[in-house]
Amino acid sequence: MEENKQYTACQSCGMPIEVKEGKSEEYCQFCWKDGKFIEPDMKVEEMIERISNFLKEKMHFPAEKVDAEVKKTISGLKRWQKTKTE
Repeated sequence: MEENKQYTACQSCGMPIEVKEGKSEEYCQFCWKDGKFIEPDMKVEEMIERISNFLKEKMHFPAEKVDAEVKKTISGLKRWQKTKTE
């Protein structure tokens, strides 16, 4: 990420979103389109699994560190506040 740019996190998946002209979106292009969630019936557990798998398989993050951190991060995002994991 460039040093002079500001970022916030998607409130569904945690992906960095660039803040443009002092405004930021709450959700990234992969989670939100045309004013609604792309996968409205997705459960928090499904998002946690999706992001954990992406980080392990595509980004080569160590498995032992990913799962707990992703669960903690995703569960704290706005979209999932009403459907927290156990």
